Amino acid sequence: MRRLTGGLFFIWAVTFLFSLPATFDFFFWRRQIILLTGILSFGYMSVAMLLAIRPAWLEKRLNGLDKMYRLHKYLGIGSLVALSAHWLAFKAGKWLTQAGVVQRPFRPEAPGINWHAIANDIGEWAFYAFIVFALVSLLKVVSYKRFVILHKLAGVIFIAGAVHGAMSLKYLMNTMLYDIAIIAMALVGCYCALLSLTSQIGSNKKVNGTVTHVERYADNAVHFQITVNQPMKYQPGQFAYLNFHDGESPHPFTVVNYDKQQKIIEIAVKALGDYTAKLVNHLQTGQQVEVEGGYGKFLLSDKKKQVWVGAGIGVTPFIAWLESMASGSNAQTSAEKIIFFYCARNRQEAFFIERLQRLTRRISHVELRVLLADDGELLTPEEIIHLMDNCTDYSVSFCGPELFAEHLKKGLSASGWCQSQFHHEIFSMR
Repeated sequence: MRRLTGGLFFIWAVTFLFSLPATFDFFFWRRQIILLTGILSFGYMSVAMLLAIRPAWLEKRLNGLDKMYRLHKYLGIGSLVALSAHWLAFKAGKWLTQAGVVQRPFRPEAPGINWHAIANDIGEWAFYAFIVFALVSLLKVVSYKRFVILHKLAGVIFIAGAVHGAMSLKYLMNTMLYDIAIIAMALVGCYCALLSLTSQIGSNKKVNGTVTHVERYADNAVHFQITVNQPMKYQPGQFAYLNFHDGESPHPFTVVNYDKQQKIIEIAVKALGDYTAKLVNHLQTGQQVEVEGGYGKFLLSDKKKQVWVGAGIGVTPFIAWLESMASGSNAQTSAEKIIFFYCARNRQEAFFIERLQRLTRRISHVELRVLLADDGELLTPEEIIHLMDNCTDYSVSFCGPELFAEHLKKGLSASGWCQSQFHHEIFSMR
């Protein structure tokens, strides 16, 4: 985001240097603030729209869809701040003129339609809509289902903002770079907005399937298989969006395993919220489902020494890794030592313990350690440091609660271990 801000600031600075007046009055500086906050807010929104369509090349560059969503959120916050400053700078001229503090330079009324005034009206109403949209999104005052529907409105707001921006430009030689940047961002953002409004996002990664097997665990988890009608692009550790055509928006779930020959996708879900509880209790064989994926960069590390931590249902990507390693379909030859911690509340909720034991017996360099919280077995950074012989050259792959991740990172870094070796996905999609 800093690079983007720097690039947008550079475009404004070039325009500023080519627009220096004989005298620097209030209205010159007001216009420069409007131009600066305008390109910052529009640039942030344009990139946010681009991230929203989930392009594969950006996912690779940003190291996963979860990082893209985090940047998307930060860009939204940046847009909110910059747009607020843009609106205040615009209104300040009118307020101060009415108060008699400054005197507006004489500007003859242009003949015909006042396109500039129309552009201002469009921009102002788009700003008010964006304020409501951003606050509702950031404060999480609506359900995930309504949040996804609400997010569709972002496309409409952006198109209105693009119209405002294009109509507000003066198209002069000294503002050419600025004008080109605004038009280019408008075209990219509007294209992305149309993809969103027509539900075309991720269409090249969607396959249709049928739920063919359902198994429930301890009344709060379900393990099921989906047979899809065509192959899916997938790497072990990735997740997919599932749409059961039940009136709910697609939700992301880690793929436990994918059989390419049989075209069978394996998913495990624990009841952690309203939607997942509904899925656990009501999912049946024969249900139709649309699968979109795979997404994510939670992939096998190439470090010689590794620590894996799967907490609760967060064990699922590690099962995918082990299945791949055990079958030989994933050439994982660099690892010499892997200590795998499976953390669960109790034996009843350690749903995959037999499967993990069976898989790790087939892979000599993977050591499985099962920790049950109800028995007082809690994973600590000190235990990891001891088992890794106090060295600092090892990776930690983690999937589980965010607070647990932060606790481990903080404790491990105190021993001189570098936090850049900690790999986990920020599984928050809003």
